[in-house]
Amino acid sequence: MQRREFLIAIGGAVAALPSAARAEQDGAIRRIGVLMPFSPEDPKVKTDLAAFARQLQSLGWIQGQNLQIDYRWSTGDTKKMQADAKELVATRPDVLFTRSTPATAALLRNT
Repeated sequence: MQRREFLIAIGGAVAALPSAARAEQDGAIRRIGVLMPFSPEDPKVKTDLAAFARQLQSLGWIQGQNLQIDYRWSTGDTKKMQADAKELVATRPDVLFTRSTPATAALLRNT
């Protein structure tokens, strides 16, 4: 997935979140569940997730204040991906986000 496609996908995930104003008014912390089929040490993924965090912050969503992001890293292991998807769905996030068809399928099986 190219950077532009990733940022478009981020926009879709962010659009699914309630407005920042509403989140601040009700004091709730919103949760995003992220299932990544990569290693957390992958430099490209680190760059993309930093852009994700910056975009969220520019919209008023700040990690630790009104937002919690739960990451799961399967590093391409399909069994781990299934277990991580089940665990992530059990946290009852407001939005689920992933970057691959197998990870999306794993989440769909658990929602």
